[in-house]
Amino acid sequence: MTYKNFNLDVDKTGEIPERVGHYELEFLRFGETTRIGKQFVSYPFHMTRPFALDRNIPFLSTVYQQSSSGGMYRGDRLYSKIKLFDSAFAQVTTQAATMVQNCYGKPVRQFLEINTSNNCFFAYTPDVLVMLPGSAVISDTTISRGQGSVILFIDAFDTFDLGQKGQVFDMISAKTKIFGPKEDLVALDCFHITGRSLLEANSPIGSWRTVINCLLLGDLETLPSQEVLEACGATTQDCIIGVSKLPNGAGLCLRVLCKSSIAAKLVMNQIFSKCIVHLTGQYPEPRKK
Repeated sequence: MTYKNFNLDVDKTGEIPERVGHYELEFLRFGETTRIGKQFVSYPFHMTRPFALDRNIPFLSTVYQQSSSGGMYRGDRLYSKIKLFDSAFAQVTTQAATMVQNCYGKPVRQFLEINTSNNCFFAYTPDVLVMLPGSAVISDTTISRGQGSVILFIDAFDTFDLGQKGQVFDMISAKTKIFGPKEDLVALDCFHITGRSLLEANSPIGSWRTVINCLLLGDLETLPSQEVLEACGATTQDCIIGVSKLPNGAGLCLRVLCKSSIAAKLVMNQIFSKCIVHLTGQYPEPRKK
């Protein structure tokens, strides 16, 4: 079998990735509904159909980004590209937490591109990545926000130690570039964490288990206040939340530490709900998973 007829990503080492998956969607607004435009989905991604889950918010469309393979595996290259046209309201979430298997030195690479036109709302709210021992993920995200649009971007992971024996993930690294309505770079958010560092006395997350990195992008008047967002942790004693402003008026940044992925899910749902209420005056229905 040769690879010349396949669109495969070859990195600088010349290695051919184990699997390449593509997930491309366009959302368009038609009257009081948001519908899918162009779409292309390849293995291991899977998609059923968009859902209109909110009777009082008919223009909000929800799509579940699913996997047919049961998780992420060594050497995966996963590309997602999502575009919203004027006034579209959409959410992309996952059907459950995603297991990242032992990568044996070949990390999973995720590439995500989000592009919104004017006066849109988009929420990218996947459940947590469960980082199994030996797993490694490198994420590269580019977000371009149109005039008057609001974007909620959540990136969360759970540290999983089999039998609490100090068996931790290898590393997780993420870079997110944010471009404003004038197509200028307004913020750059990066982090790199090794699993081994979490076992040390000066661990960056202490005794907490689940990490949520959340970017809420838009003009400040279109976003929930810092006080409202900080209160999202009031429903549980199992998390702490910090909220700060991003540079260049890009929006808000939330850092959340939780004791479990269950607590993290409650907090992420609260953040999503507060954004919807602020924009529409209506609470969204719970997303069944």
